[in-house]
Amino acid sequence: MRSIGLLAIVLVSCEDTNGLTGADEGGVPDVDAGTPDVSCPTGQKKCDGACVEIGDPRYGCTDTGCAPCSAPGATGLRCDPGKCRVSGCEEGFDDCDGDASNGCETDLTRPTSCGSCTRNCPTEAKFCDKGQCAASCSPGTTECSGSCADLQKSSIHCGDCATRCGATANGAGACNSGKCGIKCNLNFADCDGNPMTCEPLSPYYKDGDSDGFGAGPKVGDACSAPAGT
Repeated sequence: MRSIGLLAIVLVSCEDTNGLTGADEGGVPDVDAGTPDVSCPTGQKKCDGACVEIGDPRYGCTDTGCAPCSAPGATGLRCDPGKCRVSGCEEGFDDCDGDASNGCETDLTRPTSCGSCTRNCPTEAKFCDKGQCAASCSPGTTECSGSCADLQKSSIHCGDCATRCGATANGAGACNSGKCGIKCNLNFADCDGNPMTCEPLSPYYKDGDSDGFGAGPKVGDACSAPAGT
């Protein structure tokens, strides 16, 4: 009887004192430590080892897949059922066709869409100056086919009327001091050191037990996980 009791004590002492599960040791974030491979609740899907809302544009808007929504020139994104939508645009642009794939495609400095998708300037005020129809362009701007452009800032007319800054995958053309560059779309950044490409930001979680895997709610998004996450 004594030997059996000793064996029972030994078996208890073999329990994993680190509290790690197979999911932790396999490289999956231990958001649900102790219950690996648990199905996500209705309306959620698994991305980066955690259950996230299907309606979160940071993980796309479909039932499967986790690629973030991307729309050139967008300052805000939202989900319609199964589709990414633009909810906000940079100043001077708008999403007039409702298609997130081309983002904020309409230049609101043009006389045919001056300040809004539907405003067409009349003959007597055929120039579009800062979103308003005008008879002439104001000082500091240059007339470019009816648009009164700031050649130092306009991505449509950068440096001169003929230069339009090109876009790249997950990034839109940008103009700074009359020189073209790239501005990454929402949820993307230059993570590889190449200023002409934009990579998706990755979510990171607080690493409370220093095991190298995050636990609990998401802290934020970055090119790489900061210390302690």
